[in-house]
Amino acid sequence: MEQTTVQDGYLQIAGLSNAISGGMMSHAVYPPFGRWEARMRVDKQSPGEAYHAVIALIPAGVPYDGGAGDLDFAEADAGSGLVHVFVHYPPRQQAYAAVHVDLAEWHTYAIEVAPDHISWFVDGKIAMTTTQRAAITGVDWTMNIQLDAYYPSGLAPSNMQVDFSRYYPLPKSGAPLIQGPAPTTSDYRP
Repeated sequence: MEQTTVQDGYLQIAGLSNAISGGMMSHAVYPPFGRWEARMRVDKQSPGEAYHAVIALIPAGVPYDGGAGDLDFAEADAGSGLVHVFVHYPPRQQAYAAVHVDLAEWHTYAIEVAPDHISWFVDGKIAMTTTQRAAITGVDWTMNIQLDAYYPSGLAPSNMQVDFSRYYPLPKSGAPLIQGPAPTTSDYRP
């Protein structure tokens, strides 16, 4: 796919004004618990509707259900200045939080999933923790990286760049709970 390339050592997904973009999903299947990190930047090159950059963990081997069960740990509209985490869990619930960042600069986003908590980090600082038992689904994961177009035309050309993505297993004793701010919770309707 021409819109998804590796350039200067990083993944680049280019979004054009006519909603031609790209994305990719890993073939690797990760265990239910661990820490995932990705370093991303996304720009908005002109006025127009924003592209939507997403780095997420998707339940492996489970039919996609409109976002139910995903852990979207770096989700942002290009040019908005806000990056979000969305923890989607049954039955159609979500926990979410946002942090102000300059999206055109490199930032590292991480999500830690342990048997007793899910925590979100931006540039190494804790930004959200949930201990909601229903959110900790215990499923295996695959990683998804995509630049979504929500409009058929009139989009501002954008580039999503990912320098790295990594997985770290938790220590055998589990990850200590570092309490972050509580998320907002609500119903989720895609």
